[in-house]
Amino acid sequence: MVGRVSVHPFPARMAPELVSSQLKSLPREAVLLDPMMGSGSFVLEAARDGFNCIGVDSDPLALLISSAAASVCPAGDAQAAGDAIASTPLRGIADLGVDDETREFIDFWFDPNARDKLSTLAIGIRESDPSIRDVLWCAFSRLIITKTLGASRARDVSHSRPHVVRDKAAIDPTERFPASVAEVLRKRAGLDPHQRAALTLLRGDARALPLANGVVGAIVTSPPYLTAIDYLRGHRMSLVWMGHSIAALRDLRGENVGSERGSARPEHLDGAFEAAVKGQVSPRREAVINRYLGDLDGLLRELARVTGDNGTITFVVANSTHSGTAVYIDDALTELGSANGLTEQGRIQRLLPATSRYLPPPTSAGGKLDNRMKVETILTFRRSA
Repeated sequence: MVGRVSVHPFPARMAPELVSSQLKSLPREAVLLDPMMGSGSFVLEAARDGFNCIGVDSDPLALLISSAAASVCPAGDAQAAGDAIASTPLRGIADLGVDDETREFIDFWFDPNARDKLSTLAIGIRESDPSIRDVLWCAFSRLIITKTLGASRARDVSHSRPHVVRDKAAIDPTERFPASVAEVLRKRAGLDPHQRAALTLLRGDARALPLANGVVGAIVTSPPYLTAIDYLRGHRMSLVWMGHSIAALRDLRGENVGSERGSARPEHLDGAFEAAVKGQVSPRREAVINRYLGDLDGLLRELARVTGDNGTITFVVANSTHSGTAVYIDDALTELGSANGLTEQGRIQRLLPATSRYLPPPTSAGGKLDNRMKVETILTFRRSA
């Protein structure tokens, strides 16, 4: 099963057993969509199972990881290219052509020797054959997005909580790159060309999908949780080498669903707020919840638009607590779904063992992330004809 291994670390993958159970319940002829696919667990497994499916995400690294996992390029070609790139003469970061702010970011997180070696790899990948490039970029990113030993001065990058712990990189990027390419190739989803052709991967915002009305038969997705870690905080450490500027990534972080930026609450969201919040929260937290509910409202409206008559929309969500106050996202979704013409068809709760939660386990009780989800809710809506 695709979900049990991954070509690249990712802080929130959909549980493999959940993917399997959802696919068993869907009609074979339906076009499937995950509009916030993350590492692509659902769409990759759906493609392997013979479905036509679409995966969308706003995070460029999520799209890259999914594309690398779905790749059907000859392994020998990709490995030979990786070996050749690792043996090329050193280039400097000046050859990357990054802007000043992005250069300052790179200088902070990467020591000079690692910068030169990563620059050499990045330039070689940019110049490689497009058919193998995603595999090579994924292998490159694996050198940086790690928990402990990586090509940066940080640890906990894979949990999107990077912090500097050393003066120099813990590994030699050039030496490790060929082995990283081999790992990506080994862990690919194993799609055949026909299955790959049935899978469409797009970069886009789930609240403004590049899809026509009513083209999807079923949607399965897991929106970023209210207490979720900011994925791009860690992912940008790889993305800056791929041509993404810090300014552009900052704008993207601020606009993503689940952003910590707060907002006022429009009157039409009062019912959803009352359904979600069972007590008092601070003004700052209320503003963040307002923004999150607004994001979910826009998401539901858009998913209803692209779903055909009698199609289903399934969410995997989790409730949380903030300063002792429970916040019920599942109840808010029920309220918002109804407001957007969707009828709740089913609700299942699933206990998450501490070692199997999507976010990294806490290192101590009562820590900042210890208020996170212990149960997730699977909510299914139907769009009326």
